[in-house]
Amino acid sequence: MRIGATTKYTQSVLLGVAKVFCGLSSTHIATATQVFTYTATNSVGALASTEFSFSQEFQEVDILGKRDRKIIPLRTQVSLSVQFQEMTVRNLAISMGLNPVSTAYDKVLTGSIPLGLDGDSTELRVEAVCVYPDQKNYMAIIFPKAIVRMQASMSPTNTDGTNLNAVFESRYADAIHGGNAAWNTMPTGVILFGTFTG
Repeated sequence: MRIGATTKYTQSVLLGVAKVFCGLSSTHIATATQVFTYTATNSVGALASTEFSFSQEFQEVDILGKRDRKIIPLRTQVSLSVQFQEMTVRNLAISMGLNPVSTAYDKVLTGSIPLGLDGDSTELRVEAVCVYPDQKNYMAIIFPKAIVRMQASMSPTNTDGTNLNAVFESRYADAIHGGNAAWNTMPTGVILFGTFTG
């Protein structure tokens, strides 16, 4: 006798760590579909983990002369947390909110990163692609405009590889907030499902 839940459609079970791509938001702000191919050089490299988070805050408001209360959405927060396995100049620069396409940070293990600079975090376009077990279907999470929200931290050890943490927080990218009308119906991004071609 079988007891408990049974998985009937294993093709839709999502396994593994997402592959994450990163570039400047301003370069691709008018495009509401995927920009980076799965083999693009904009990949941030090997990751130890990825985590997608979504939350929405609401406020209840009394309607004058009625017993009902209206629920108004206040703020949507969407973020992607990653742990970089590869400790490169570019990944460290990304985790500190610097420009990932700057030639100052495009080398693997040469160059320098200035510390103590005041300024806004670079607005990034972030795409995370998760591949299903059949290796044909995928789910892509796209942030047209994002910033790195968490401070970088790394803890080198004698035995294990060092993981570098970063959190990409999606920002409003619609025309009302200085972005592009392509994002008016999905201001903080989109989740796309598709099939690889070719």
